[in-house]
Amino acid sequence: TKEDLADIKDDKWLLKVARNEIFARYGRMFKDEKLQEYFDSKDWYEPIYEPDEFDEYMVSDLEMKNAKFIKEYEDKLNEIVTIQNPLELDNQNRHACM
Repeated sequence: TKEDLADIKDDKWLLKVARNEIFARYGRMFKDEKLQEYFDSKDWYEPIYEPDEFDEYMVSDLEMKNAKFIKEYEDKLNEIVTIQNPLELDNQNRHACM
């Protein structure tokens, strides 16, 4: 739920970790080096499947629903950042012209 994400709602890295931890717990490996390094540092993590070999049907329906929910949340956060950044640039350019 949105309430569950309240503590990490603005932290893109933690959202990405939370989403991918679902798959990491099943032994999925990651192409993203930082993400792979993060999970390699966890005692519980046992890398088994290359990213292309991992079958998402291994995870439960609830876990997949949670992963999709977090991904949608990440996408919305990225949209907000994308929209805000051009406005900030416009404001900076206006001040530079004054």
